[in-house]
Amino acid sequence: MDLLKLEYTLTYFSYEYPLVRLWLFATQIAAGMEYLETRRFIHRDLAARNVLLASRETVKIGDFGLMRGLSHEADHYVMSAHRRIPLRVGSFSHASDVWMFGVTLWEMFTYCEEPWFGLSGRQVRREGERLEKPADGPQELYAIMRKCWACNAGDRPSFAQLTTMVTEV
Repeated sequence: MDLLKLEYTLTYFSYEYPLVRLWLFATQIAAGMEYLETRRFIHRDLAARNVLLASRETVKIGDFGLMRGLSHEADHYVMSAHRRIPLRVGSFSHASDVWMFGVTLWEMFTYCEEPWFGLSGRQVRREGERLEKPADGPQELYAIMRKCWACNAGDRPSFAQLTTMVTEV
């Protein structure tokens, strides 16, 4: 099977993806991001549009164009000036990837609705807006999303913790 963007697949073929399959995809994405985290890589652009459907039961993380490696001394990467990235302040870390993992989950369980429709990145940061629970999403999953969106980056779980959380629910 050729790789398809999960975003496209969920938008146009949502009836083929019951919650149990989406949950399976969530565990695979968490495990893939855990792998990157243990090797000190920051993806910087995790989103449903960058998750590829490899088979009916398998997804893969894609689009590594913005990925950066961290030295053993650094815990974040600061982007050079004059580059525009939505919702971000130019500093990237594993915690910012965790935030986007929560958004990716939300996208998956809403069958790729647009997050924060009508709000700017500045409004989301300033007003502390959080996405609402997906209509069909389990409460346990939404609790995981909320942990990903903790205001303080240090309060967000690691991908190792997220892999365990998503697998055990």
